[in-house]
Amino acid sequence: MADSSIQLSQVDDRYILLEINQFGSSVNLLSTPFWQEFDSCLDEINNEPDVAGLIIQSSKTGIFIAGADLKEFKDADPENPEPTRNYLQIGQKVLDKLESVRFPTVCYVDGICLGGGLEVALACDFRLAGTHAKCQFGFPEIHLGLIPGWGGTQRLPRLIGLAPAAEWIIHGQRYSAEKAKEFNLVSDIVSSEMALAKAVELMTASQWSSSWQLEREKKFNPHWEAFFDNENGFTEFSQMILPDRVQTEDSEVTAIDVALEVMYLGCFRNLEEGLSIETEGFLLLAGSEENKQKVTQFFEERNKSST
Repeated sequence: MADSSIQLSQVDDRYILLEINQFGSSVNLLSTPFWQEFDSCLDEINNEPDVAGLIIQSSKTGIFIAGADLKEFKDADPENPEPTRNYLQIGQKVLDKLESVRFPTVCYVDGICLGGGLEVALACDFRLAGTHAKCQFGFPEIHLGLIPGWGGTQRLPRLIGLAPAAEWIIHGQRYSAEKAKEFNLVSDIVSSEMALAKAVELMTASQWSSSWQLEREKKFNPHWEAFFDNENGFTEFSQMILPDRVQTEDSEVTAIDVALEVMYLGCFRNLEEGLSIETEGFLLLAGSEENKQKVTQFFEERNKSST
């Protein structure tokens, strides 16, 4: 299709390359039409019997996926959460499908990878980072009075630990490729010229060792053992969630409160149950006064910087 945002091609006979290049936009954003196209592409790939692996990357320079399309949330209303819930569920369905394909998946990030973009990467079995100066990872949702809504609060703790994940999410910082590797979020840092070869190498090795299946199991299962077995992790997270976070009936629950609670509750449950908890937390915040004020401020600052 002329206005397609996703292109599929073959790599090394057995692997499929899925390239994201959102039509008519300087960046890749997660909108309903994009999710629908992504969903159809995954069905097409998964139905090909000879496919042995999937590589996902962006063909926009310096951009992987910049996050959700904020226009999808402009009418969010806590009193009428169903439209927002439907939007979240569209993305969750696609990422569940991505995480359930019958072969290993690798995401190559060589640019800005924020919010929902990082959640796409987390749903893959392996992640590689590029060497582009704009290669950054992060969850900035807290600056909009929100939390990640497509699994970030659940998959990130299972991959890098609960306390480090809480730091990522409640501070909303951006991290370089080198920092992402220090956190074991990415397997390696490679140039764009070497990315496909490294991705193929990763998938081929993982098929022999079944490590890609182990990576999925790590995300699907509860992770409370790691929470309580790691004394430092328990102490660090407790210091975040316990002091100064006690709410009274008259106090407003903030995005930080919700983020910490859904991460804590999620560590005792499997991924599906954790995602449900995350959704309810997101719906509590979407359209709240905190969310409206911060989104307004975000657009005002962006308009100033563009003039």
